[in-house]
Amino acid sequence: MHRSLFYYHRKCSLTRDTERASLRQRATKHHHMNQGSAGSRTLSLLFRQEGKAVGRYKAGKLMKEAWLVSRQPGKHRYRVCGQTSLVCRQPAESRLQCGKT
Repeated sequence: MHRSLFYYHRKCSLTRDTERASLRQRATKHHHMNQGSAGSRTLSLLFRQEGKAVGRYKAGKLMKEAWLVSRQPGKHRYRVCGQTSLVCRQPAESRLQCGKT
């Protein structure tokens, strides 16, 4: 390997690492601002709004490097009480009497 090529690659790798670290930091910030629900599509959209050329693939790689996982909130469910219905609570005789009236 030629000496000039060695120094060229070393210089490029140092600038790429700092740029990549800043992108990773911004990805973490955006992810936390969206309460952990931002995925690669959302992150790439937010980066494009900032003027940075980051696609879905690169956003996904940044998430993987920063150990970020998109967690979507679960579906809303009404609570189910542990109580049985009022009809079942009545004794059997009273239910029969109600039907006779």
